[in-house]
Amino acid sequence: MRLLIHQVALLAGVSVRTLHYYDEIGLLRASEISISGYRYYSRSDMEKLKLILYYKEMDFSLKSIKQIVGSSIDGKEILKRQRHLLALKRDRLNKILGAIDSFLQGEDDMSFTEFDMSEIKKTITMYDKEARENWGDSDEYSESNRRVKNYMKDDWSKIKEEDNAIISTFASLVGTPVGSEKVRETIRRWQHHISRYYYNCSDEILLSLGEMYVSDERFLATLDRYKEGTAKYINETIIEHIKRVKIQE
Repeated sequence: MRLLIHQVALLAGVSVRTLHYYDEIGLLRASEISISGYRYYSRSDMEKLKLILYYKEMDFSLKSIKQIVGSSIDGKEILKRQRHLLALKRDRLNKILGAIDSFLQGEDDMSFTEFDMSEIKKTITMYDKEARENWGDSDEYSESNRRVKNYMKDDWSKIKEEDNAIISTFASLVGTPVGSEKVRETIRRWQHHISRYYYNCSDEILLSLGEMYVSDERFLATLDRYKEGTAKYINETIIEHIKRVKIQE
């Protein structure tokens, strides 16, 4: 396969301008550029474009997509997880469509189950039980519970996107010395993210979270979907971060 940029645009349903922009930011570059400056896209380029469009359809930022497709992160595992969430949303939309049809036909039974978001929220907040068991009587848990109740669907999408971006960064850094500036910056981002959306994540709580990432099989499996060893690496990063904070104190 050897396609010119306008052929790729037509085939994929995107604009030539979009493909030029993807090239500029290093997200997708043609495998071959002729002496006269023509870009030629190969089959592997097209497969990469398809992945990019999948992630984009699921509201991943271009920055997050670039991190995923340009690293050793298992993008298929991320797609599997996102597919599960999309399937839940699809089922909910099908119920709403069915309810609308019934309503228009005068068959409304006064049921509101089609508006139920419980399964979606359950998937996104699958570790709430562990949080209650560890910090149920704490001010942090009360604050988290209060904030979460006020989040709407768009809020959850934004939070999940940031989750993916930060954990993807951790996965791409596995093997990098835990004391490096990039790693330290990422753990600070993670701590700030938790404090911003859930509760004040103190160093003590952060340390407890790190231990949970490697001791709880569900946390371990979820984090290691990005790349094997991610959970262990995040825990090691947290421990190193706390050590440096204590030394500075």
